[in-house]
Amino acid sequence: MRISTAQRLTTLAKIGPWFSGTVASREFGWDSKTTSQYLWRWSEEKLIQPLGGKSDVYFNLVSSPDAPRTHWEVAVRSAMPDAVLSGSERIQVGELSTQFGDDELIVPAKSVQYKINDRFGEPVKISVRNQRWWDAMRGNRCIMFSEPQWLNRLNPTAALVDYLLFETGQMLGPDDIDFDHLTGTKRELNRWRKLLTDLGHPDEAKLAPGEAFESLWVASRMGDEHAPK
Repeated sequence: MRISTAQRLTTLAKIGPWFSGTVASREFGWDSKTTSQYLWRWSEEKLIQPLGGKSDVYFNLVSSPDAPRTHWEVAVRSAMPDAVLSGSERIQVGELSTQFGDDELIVPAKSVQYKINDRFGEPVKISVRNQRWWDAMRGNRCIMFSEPQWLNRLNPTAALVDYLLFETGQMLGPDDIDFDHLTGTKRELNRWRKLLTDLGHPDEAKLAPGEAFESLWVASRMGDEHAPK
């Protein structure tokens, strides 16, 4: 019996707003070639939207037109379970800046990673951090573990430190940061100083946050030998 596209996508909708190619293959008894052909055609017809790259994750636009926005995080987590959400958006959430920016995903060097898109179909920046970084973040309780439907994310103070030390574009400058908000909480001020120390900048950790930020920010923009690596 011939099954229509609408029926197939309705069947997949019972799984949820997103599905994997592997699930579709198993559900309909397809081999890999047939699965790829169907997924390509559905994507071309705007019936599904790929998360991106070789993630094998697709949003079902027929049953859930808003799925790329409403279920983006859980879809990413299924494809890249070790990813942590960071970027200037996390800084803004912590009221450390009023500047809006993009999400960034940080992953361990040996973890699974794909060239995926964000909620609006634009490429997501994915950055790899070494073991020292992960040890510092875990040791200072900077990774906020979320429910399964959300990505784990960096604490805003940690996101600011990461942005300062590793973001080469650095759209945020000293004038964009609310250092009073950071220094107003002893716990976050201690976290800031400890992270700078653990990540190789003990001298800057002794300075007031505003001075430390400007020193490292200027050094990174000028290619100083003491700039963050």
